[in-house]
Amino acid sequence: MNPRPDPFNRTLSYLHQHVGPLIVAFFSAALVGLFTTADAKILQILIDDVLAPKNYGLLKIALVILLAVHILRGLFLFTSRYLVSRIGHRISRQIREELFRKVEALPLSYFEKNRSGQILARMSSDVPVVQGALMMTNTALTHSLTVFFCLALMCWLSWKLALFSLILLPVISTVVRWLSRRLRRVGSLMQERVGDLTASFSEAISGIREIQAFGAEEHQLNRFRQVNQAGYEAFMKGTKYTSLTSPIVELFYASGMALVIWAGARTVISGGLTVGQLVEFLACLGMMFHPLRSLTEIQATVKQSLGAAERIYDLLDEPLCIESRPGAPALVSVKGKVEYRGVSFDYGGENPVSVLFDIDLCLLPGQVAALVGKSGAGKTTLVNLLPRFHDATKGGIYIDEVDIRAVDLKSLRSFFGIVPQETFLFSGTIEENIALGKPGASSEEIRCAATDANAMEFIARLPEGFATVLGERGVNLSGGQRQRVAIARALLKDPKILILDEATSALDTESEALVQDALNRLMQNRTTLVIAHRLSTVAKADQIVVLEAGTIRETGTHGDLIALGGLYHHLCKAQVLEAPIPSDVS
Repeated sequence: MNPRPDPFNRTLSYLHQHVGPLIVAFFSAALVGLFTTADAKILQILIDDVLAPKNYGLLKIALVILLAVHILRGLFLFTSRYLVSRIGHRISRQIREELFRKVEALPLSYFEKNRSGQILARMSSDVPVVQGALMMTNTALTHSLTVFFCLALMCWLSWKLALFSLILLPVISTVVRWLSRRLRRVGSLMQERVGDLTASFSEAISGIREIQAFGAEEHQLNRFRQVNQAGYEAFMKGTKYTSLTSPIVELFYASGMALVIWAGARTVISGGLTVGQLVEFLACLGMMFHPLRSLTEIQATVKQSLGAAERIYDLLDEPLCIESRPGAPALVSVKGKVEYRGVSFDYGGENPVSVLFDIDLCLLPGQVAALVGKSGAGKTTLVNLLPRFHDATKGGIYIDEVDIRAVDLKSLRSFFGIVPQETFLFSGTIEENIALGKPGASSEEIRCAATDANAMEFIARLPEGFATVLGERGVNLSGGQRQRVAIARALLKDPKILILDEATSALDTESEALVQDALNRLMQNRTTLVIAHRLSTVAKADQIVVLEAGTIRETGTHGDLIALGGLYHHLCKAQVLEAPIPSDVS
């Protein structure tokens, strides 16, 4: 197994796609450093060649040069900053897209094990930190070149004095490296705490109804306070190390400056330097201070950003346990035969939890199978294996005698329609939400699907009709209305195999009648697996599958299983399956 690339080098690898703009930006940064150093030389000319000999004619030329130097410096500074900023934003856009694509491809098991807030924090807080570090590369280069040019000029003036002035640099470097190592560890901890805060806040928003209904506001606030306090402590630890950097550098700089002034004054008195050259030397030393201090801060920030980068790459490198095999052919057509052969499933990890055991089940094209059983029997897991939201641990699932793991995953899922118990509606119009079933569908196709789903009844009453913008998760629609939008999606997709996961369990009587009528229309001529709690739905099924503790206990028609007097009969008698059998069901 190849070792994972260092996060710093991996982040820099994104720069390879922007070589042209980077060269221009770095060349401009070099000129900024050069023009910054020019100030010291102009200052020396003003003292030695203008003020001392009182040569006022040269004064005008020196001031014009000074103005020109600063205009050029400003132009090149703008160019370098703009280009590097644009590169940073483009790389951030690329990383966000990679994260989004990765999240879309991850199996459901990943989201069952990881809090959504922690996942969100990768994009909301980690990416900006990495972007900030990338954008600092230009500043770091400008400051480095400024230091280089200043140091070169100082050596040209007096290499002995330059060497004397740099005596404290190794000490400063050692202290900064010590701080940087701690900042990297603290930076990783800080980003973890940001994720915890995001997760806690996101959880509170998602569960606000339950919090208010149970009067749990104070309890949840206390939980948030603990997370918030842990975040505060991590941030303060980072602030401590970051804040220490500048004062330490400044202390050593002031000490070094005092020594240089003492040595430089002795050199001027002995005739080794002119007053202007000493001022030029000190100006260079002064101009080096801000870049050096900034470079130490940049180094600390970059170290801190590596924690955020590691979290991003942890997500990007998460293995995809559910994906198409290399070269897997597309599933082109489906008649609708579904077969489970010796299927077992467990949720992996350190302590695997077995859910299904040796499931054998066969549905012919167009048949309806109702899955019944108490909560936790394995009904939802059984249907989730079919579109490969999970993969069977043992055995295989076949559609028209084709192993579902042997075909392209996207093509496999294109033949499924799913109506869940809780329909998720995206922010956008009703038309856009229905069109999710068939991107690019015409308005007429969407209208026909809505009509067949009994959704036109409420869509026509909305002020904007199909153009009505839904709130988050469709909160401005009732449960029955949301379910009918989901049915319209499925009708528009026209799937060969349909999965209904307790699609009417949370509806009132009037809504259920409308939804059930739409479902009956949707189920026509489709192989359907129904997880149901209404006896009226179950009794009409071609095959009833009774599950208990992950195993199939009974299969058959309603009449057969009632006559058998087993678990199904007991479920009906105990009213686990609700409502009396309608008169048209024998």
